Amino acid sequence: MLIRKIFIASACGLLLTACSGKSAVTYEAEIIRTSHGVPHITARDFSSLGYGEGYAAAQDHLCNIARAVVIARGESAKYFGAGDKNQNLHRDAVVLAGLSETSLDGVFNAFVPEVQQMLLGYVEGFNRYVDEVLPAGGTSWCEGEPWVRKVSRDDLLANFIVLIRTTHRMSEGLVAAQPPMTDVAIHVDNERLIAALDEVKLGELGSNAWAFGKDKTADGRGLLLANPHYPWYGHYRFWEKHLTIPGKFDMYGVSLLGLPGVAIGTNQHVAWSHTVSDSSRLVFYKLTLNPKNATQYWFDGEWQDMQSTTLDVQVKDGSPVTVTLWNSRHGPIIALPGMPWDASSAYAVLDANQNNFLTMNQWLSMANAGSMDELVAAHEQWNAMPWVNTIAVDDQGQAAYFDNSTVAAINDNVWLTWRKLIDQSPKLAALYEDKNVVILDGSVSATLPEVQEDVPVKGTTNFAQRPLIRSTNYVLNANDSYWLSDPTHPTTGYSPLYGPVETVRSLRTRMNMLMLDSQSPYSILGEDGIITADEIQQGLFAGEGLTHALLIKPLLAACHEAGTVEVDSVSVDLTSACEALSLFNGHYTVDSRAAALFREWITAYDYSDSLRGNKLFSVPFSTDNPVTTPNTLSDKVLAVQNLGRAVLRLQAAGVALDASLGEVQKIHRPGISLPLPGGNRYEGVANLMITEQVDHPTFTGSNVRINGSELLTSSGYNAMHGSSFVMIAGFDDRGPNSRAILTYSESGDPSSPYSTDQTRMFAKGEMRAVLFHRNDIDANAVSRLVVTQ
Repeated sequence: MLIRKIFIASACGLLLTACSGKSAVTYEAEIIRTSHGVPHITARDFSSLGYGEGYAAAQDHLCNIARAVVIARGESAKYFGAGDKNQNLHRDAVVLAGLSETSLDGVFNAFVPEVQQMLLGYVEGFNRYVDEVLPAGGTSWCEGEPWVRKVSRDDLLANFIVLIRTTHRMSEGLVAAQPPMTDVAIHVDNERLIAALDEVKLGELGSNAWAFGKDKTADGRGLLLANPHYPWYGHYRFWEKHLTIPGKFDMYGVSLLGLPGVAIGTNQHVAWSHTVSDSSRLVFYKLTLNPKNATQYWFDGEWQDMQSTTLDVQVKDGSPVTVTLWNSRHGPIIALPGMPWDASSAYAVLDANQNNFLTMNQWLSMANAGSMDELVAAHEQWNAMPWVNTIAVDDQGQAAYFDNSTVAAINDNVWLTWRKLIDQSPKLAALYEDKNVVILDGSVSATLPEVQEDVPVKGTTNFAQRPLIRSTNYVLNANDSYWLSDPTHPTTGYSPLYGPVETVRSLRTRMNMLMLDSQSPYSILGEDGIITADEIQQGLFAGEGLTHALLIKPLLAACHEAGTVEVDSVSVDLTSACEALSLFNGHYTVDSRAAALFREWITAYDYSDSLRGNKLFSVPFSTDNPVTTPNTLSDKVLAVQNLGRAVLRLQAAGVALDASLGEVQKIHRPGISLPLPGGNRYEGVANLMITEQVDHPTFTGSNVRINGSELLTSSGYNAMHGSSFVMIAGFDDRGPNSRAILTYSESGDPSSPYSTDQTRMFAKGEMRAVLFHRNDIDANAVSRLVVTQ
């Protein structure tokens, strides 16, 4: 194997030593790339570690990180245009307003010195690479773009804030919130407002994670599945790295682009993953307005004035657009479906992460944990995870689930009143259970968050008020609330902001639980009830769908019985559809035939029908059987009609009824189109692959939907997000013994050999060994690079 040795800006022959007769360097790091381009970065201190990481990250993702910084600075409309339905324009307005209210010096000063040093080093390393490649024009798909430039400390801080906060993801709702009876300069599309409401639950972000303790593993050590479901394009991609300061720090894993350090991964003794929590990081307040002035609201016995902020947003090839945003003491004013600003009332939204600047401190403390007790202590010390659960194991066989996400600390008496309202209003109950929307009375200060002295992020719950489950058996999460994260010991009693309990679980959560239940027909455990890494890998990538398992038999019977069906005045012969459906094995792998036909059938229903609607299931949810209910096909006439619709949609797209999933579901990038496995939320599949519209310069497919289809486009099912970084982490006598796959591959440069190599492996259900120990890294080195300054 060819090993390249490159020394940049240094005549020294040894890493981490000063040159005799020369001034000492500020930064010095070694970057060893092993197979699939994974960088192992070694440095003498955190400043140099950040320098090496920033340089390596720019090598792989200069374009994506530069684009992320543009968005974080509120300049996306300036460089990319207003966007589809003014999406860029609206987001920029909200981002700019948020930055104007935030002291970036204060954000930086909230970091511990090690994080500060790593961040500043990252800036210098990133900029070093920019200086090297810009003159030569070698900047991949963003070559020649004016927005590709050096970054500053404040650019990365802005990117961090955008990742932590939620309200900017709902920008259409904030822009749409204008006083009644006034002209609004910017039209906000209703579909975008519906999408903004979905962002309360962070829209497309999700994950599975399983943690097995010593009672479930053959060697008595912990075993973890990390399976975050994140976008395959843009700055929400994960980037894999291994960071080492000899004798001081050693952490392998991933973080989102532009964030130094590791957010998910393993060290010598502890491994963890995150899943998006079902908690409500946002609290909505209903404001009672002055009948004579719709910009005044009643609060603690008097009228209070709203505040307005007017911004001029720059737009590419156009004049600046003026946007006015409104605010209250509760937070910004927002208008969403069912929550309008009218003459009598308006709604404000409070983001518990508005001033949460401690997350990177917590990740660093977690990376230094040597046991589960120390990992728990890191959570308690910082109490600052923004919107994720933590699922973890250690080498002593301890497993744990934390919902350490940041939510407002609301007094228990407030919840007593709120629960009465929920019990009396099915609409409010559905908003809470389906959308995580919690609405409180904004007319009294008693409903505002309590400020507790022992809480690092003021106005949020303390550690004791956050769900924590420790086990030597197993815990799991698939984005539903904490209630059944230990299925054998249901947990209740926490703030409603940590999600509903004793309510229906998603099909994917149910499938996760069934896969780990040794008594279930879908169990992936061996006959001994013990789990292994091979069983986890095979079970996850088998891609079995719960909806198929529950409904295929009665659907086939109804299909054969009907023969033909009338759909929108068109007679559809179902003979071929029945034959094709009988070929579908219910597994969402690339070679599964007729998966698209089943998908078009199930997505003809509203997603809510998979939870509690009687159009799909006749047996409703029961708290006595939360894993197996709802079930049983309900309306066979409707089922056959929806099957007819599925046939017509596939025919319109030119897709054979018995086509394999890989023929239809693909990743489209410049010069390539690769088949991908995975199912969506309707299908109850652990290996998630969501197919939606894609807005990114490297996407080469089509966003033109086939008429009537929820997901199908003229280029098939476009993989937008889903399984991203998959890691199975365990331990042996040496320490970490793990395997992983970064599904979309390490590099964002389409010309890189590391841009699709792991994607091809993922399509075949393959993983690779994680190289953690220095001798293994040296033995598998593809290149070595020393960067100094």
